[in-house]
Amino acid sequence: MAQRLAEATESGALAVGLIGLGHVAYNEGVTYQLNALDVNDTLSLLPWQMSDCSLSDPTLPDPALADAVYILADD
Repeated sequence: MAQRLAEATESGALAVGLIGLGHVAYNEGVTYQLNALDVNDTLSLLPWQMSDCSLSDPTLPDPALADAVYILADD
């Protein structure tokens, strides 16, 4: 995955990868591999369930999990 994303950015183009949580969390996996390929301008955006954000017992994601987290509504 990282190799193809790196190749896509060679001409200066923006490359977006839709990748599972385990491959990008904590800047490991694909992000780590992209850094090894000299692609250092990366951002990760990960989902978080609304049910994990209750006011009575807020379980907020670890700030180191990703560059940004977005909230998904519960079904």
